[in-house]
Amino acid sequence: MSEEQKKGMETTAPNQDSGDEVKKDFKGLLGSVRKFLSDLLEIRSNTDAAATKESIIADIPFKNHTTWILICSIFIASIGLNANSTAVVIGAMLISPLMGPILGMGMSLAINDIDTLRRSLKNFAVMVVLSVITAFLFFYFFPLRDESSELLARTKPDIRDVLIAFFGGLALVIARAKKGTIASVIFGVAIATALMPPLCTVGFGLAIGKPWYAAGAMYLFTINTIFIGLATFLVIKFLRFPMVRYANSHRRRLIARLASITGVLVMIPAGFTFYKVFQESLFKKQAQEFLQETVEVYQFDGSGRYVDNLTKLEYVDDGASMIEVVFMGDELVPENVINTWRTQKNQFSRLKNAELHIIQGGKDDSEEKFNYVSELYEKNKAELLNKDEQIRLLEEELATLTKNAGKRIPFQNISAEAKANYENIDALGFSYQVRTDFKKTDTIPVFEVNWKSGVSSSQKESDTKKMLAWLKLRLQDSTLVIKEVD
Repeated sequence: MSEEQKKGMETTAPNQDSGDEVKKDFKGLLGSVRKFLSDLLEIRSNTDAAATKESIIADIPFKNHTTWILICSIFIASIGLNANSTAVVIGAMLISPLMGPILGMGMSLAINDIDTLRRSLKNFAVMVVLSVITAFLFFYFFPLRDESSELLARTKPDIRDVLIAFFGGLALVIARAKKGTIASVIFGVAIATALMPPLCTVGFGLAIGKPWYAAGAMYLFTINTIFIGLATFLVIKFLRFPMVRYANSHRRRLIARLASITGVLVMIPAGFTFYKVFQESLFKKQAQEFLQETVEVYQFDGSGRYVDNLTKLEYVDDGASMIEVVFMGDELVPENVINTWRTQKNQFSRLKNAELHIIQGGKDDSEEKFNYVSELYEKNKAELLNKDEQIRLLEEELATLTKNAGKRIPFQNISAEAKANYENIDALGFSYQVRTDFKKTDTIPVFEVNWKSGVSSSQKESDTKKMLAWLKLRLQDSTLVIKEVD
């Protein structure tokens, strides 16, 4: 072998050894990371399946003390919602026993325990019916039935409610499965998932004759129930709780199939609900982006104003969604600007089929605007109880519109009186004039007078002064102006 070949072999060997060492170190690092993550996230080894099953089954029965605890918690939640007190509502959620049957349903489906499933469904149905009846009776006979923001917040669920229910259910079951149950987690989940307030809102909606409130609240309660049960099912399956065995093999297979079918049937509406609220949240996100880029940046030259807290976003599955925005003041948004907004709206994928409604008006329709804003204010005031700035803006707008509505002139009566009092008058006209001194803008009532031909200038001047004094006194408006028309 030549000297050059020996040198080449000596050079190659150390490089191969170095590469092998790097691979070995890398595999060791991956192994360490894997072991660290396994120790960090592994929950099976510290799970007490028998104790967990026993504790969940113990919480399912609904009788004696549990019945009165539920009734009391419903009353407390109803009072808290009526008084708009978050602290009272939280207290009601902490003592509510509603969570027991929901966990029982999820666990029984996971371990093929048909008897536990039957008991869970029965107790859950009784709890729900009793809760709604109790809340209905409270709100029906209680004299104060304001639509508080706490109540209205439970009438329309969104994607966040789905996520809260699912992850809350996961946390609850994991805490229940741990050896030495973590009580603080159970209390936290009871607060976060909020099972009691929606049922109280169902009773409230029925008591005041607004079934759509009840429907929205029941939808929220159903979402919470389904996703807490789904989370329970998944965790129990993951932890590999032992399946219930039956002596009869035929019965065992039948129950296993029924449990599997029921589990799938529960997951189908859960998936559909998640998809629906997710689509609605995407629609509202794009709608907010569209408004921020177009309507909110529009600059008025005069007294126009975009009232953002009256914006209405309505999502419908079939595509007939709507975006409604409200403008106040005497200045109108030009039609070409509105058409541009509609074109820009269509650039957003989820807004193409949505209708853009622009609510606005000029100085000649103050009464219509007054009625519209009054209606919206009454409808939304409960939602705005904690939004002082938004209420202030609405009240300012209402005060302005009330002032303008109060300036409406009974022109027919005024013209008849003027004709009777001033024999030299030939014609009388009236209009509102918008005037500014570049510090403030005001709407001035202006009367235009045509005097008969042949009347002297001094007589015209004298009659004009008398008529101005009479009109200011008659209409109680010191800003009134008279113009003489030739």
